[in-house]
Parts: sequence; C-alpha cells; structure tokens
Amino acid sequence: TGGDSVFPASARYGADSQQSYESVYEMHPFLGSARGGTEVRFVFHDVFPGGISLIYCRFGGHLAEPLSWGYKKWVGAMEVMCLAPPGVANTHVKAGISLNGVEFFPGGKGSQLFYYYKEPVVTAVMPQTGDIRGGTRVSFFLSEDVLGNALGSIPKEKFTEALYAVQCMFDKTIVPSEGVHLCTPAQSAGSPVPCVVCISPPAEQREVGQVQVKLALNTINW
Repeated sequence: TGGDSVFPASARYGADSQQSYESVYEMHPFLGSARGGTEVRFVFHDVFPGGISLIYCRFGGHLAEPLSWGYKKWVGAMEVMCLAPPGVANTHVKAGISLNGVEFFPGGKGSQLFYYYKEPVVTAVMPQTGDIRGGTRVSFFLSEDVLGNALGSIPKEKFTEALYAVQCMFDKTIVPSEGVHLCTPAQSAGSPVPCVVCISPPAEQREVGQVQVKLALNTINW
C-alpha cells in the first residue's frame, strides 16, 4: 500500500533498547510442573531499555504478556515475572523475553531452556512422628525419579542447582532438602525408590499435634 509505514512506539528501538539485546538474564526457576502455572522470574543484571510499554514472554511456541515487570530493589535488577503455560512432562522448551515478539534476549548460564516435570506422587512419609523440638530426618518417598526423568542429560551443574531447589514444608515452615536419594522403606524388602529427605523444624506452637507436610521440586509448585 502507499504512504508511510507506522512503527508502534511500544516496539520502537531507541539507542538504549538496541544495547539491551546484549543483556543477559537469569531465569528462576528453570523447571516447573507440566500442569503449567509456574511463576517464572527473568532477572536482568545488565542494560535494560527505558520507555518500554510492552514485553512478551515465550515458552516454546506460547507467547504472552508477563504477569508483572519492573525494577526490584531487593535484587537490584530489572525483573520480569511470567506464567509458564502447560507443557509435556519430561520435555523442555526455549524460554525468553522479547520487546517485539520476534527477537529475544539471550539467556545466561543455559537458562534459556525451561524443563517440564511430572507432578510427583508421594507414596509415603516416614517416620510419621518426630520430636517437638525438630531435628527428625523425614523421608518423602516418590513414585518415580521425577527430576531425573525431566532433566535427562542436563549439565551436571544445572542438575545440582535443581537439587538445591527441592524443599519441604511443615505447616508454614519451609526447610531445604538434602536432595533426591534412593531409599528403602523400613518395612519393605523391595528395591530402593527415589525419596526426598528433609530435617523437620521445631513445632511452631511447641505443642504436640499434627502438621501438614508438602513437597516442592522448584521452590514454587507445592
């Protein structure tokens, strides 16, 4: 058609936004449930363009606007929060941030890949009682090696990072895990099964009673 083309201001490249494509982000977490719904933070520690009114999140072929974005004082960097869509368990997709839906920022430390895992099924929690002062070594037995199946041949350093993200919750108290191990239930003569081990915290009210326990493989999805 005749006439001048109009380039939307929200996608216009200024001097600083051209430099922004040299920025590198870190993505946290880099894995989530295949059901979707994982809140993923893209943290930029380098130059980020000013005057931008529209940002896109990409997970594979899925493109959407972020939940929120802005400068976060507590991390001292620009942060974009995106919601991961549902995916296929034990697969991974390319993830990233774009100002125009076409060109994407390069990821750092291999963080441009987002891995989907199958929701873990906890078959048993042992022991089922512990000291009110805490310190009990509690094992969460899983139906399968969820992380191993999801991450496959991921580099060793990234797998180690994933293990650090595994956490347990006792009521509202979150504690780090000792990672994923192979454990044999005390009353079973079968083969060892994957398990997550956590040390129980002191009871919140210092009273005898039950607490609800939960497991998260990525610090987000409980």
